[in-house]
Order: sequence, then C-alpha cells, then structure tokens
Amino acid sequence: MNKSAPMKTDSVTRFDSVKYLPKDTLVYYYGFVNVAKGDVDTANLESVLYPDMLQEIQEDKRYKYLRDRKITFIYRFQYEDGEWIKELTVTPNQYNHR
Repeated sequence: MNKSAPMKTDSVTRFDSVKYLPKDTLVYYYGFVNVAKGDVDTANLESVLYPDMLQEIQEDKRYKYLRDRKITFIYRFQYEDGEWIKELTVTPNQYNHR
C-alpha cells in the first residue's frame, strides 16, 4: 500500500502511508490538501467519518483477515504541512459489536 502513496482519495484527502505497530495495530496516515488551517471541524470530522470507517471494516471482505486477527485501526489526519488534526480509532470490540 505504501508503494502507491501518496495517493489522493478525494478532492481534499490524500492517503500518505500505513504502518504496522506492535500489539496488532495498523495506523493509516491521511493528509488534507488545499484546506486552510482551522477549517476542519474535528467533531464533525469524527461524526461523518467514523460511521463509514466502522461499516467498511465490518463489511468489506478485504478486512476479513484483519478482523480475524483482531487488528486495531487508527486513522491519523493532518494538514498538508504535517500539523496534526485528529485521530480516530476503531477497535475489535467496536467492529465486532453490531
């Protein structure tokens, strides 16, 4: 996945990289492009993105192997200059609870 990074995922979001951490954790790094600092409403970001991320992890066949291994997913968002915005976490307890 990192070989294709960075990769635009939509008009304002860029996938930068993914990293495996001990204790079965995957961290996905995303950047916002062409977005002014302070223009991101972090509460709204979570309420909009989290349900979609959770549903994708729960239902997409590509995540089956990771679900079976009880991987924790962390999504880190930052501005173009690297300044951190928000981190969202999806745990096995969350994606196994329906």
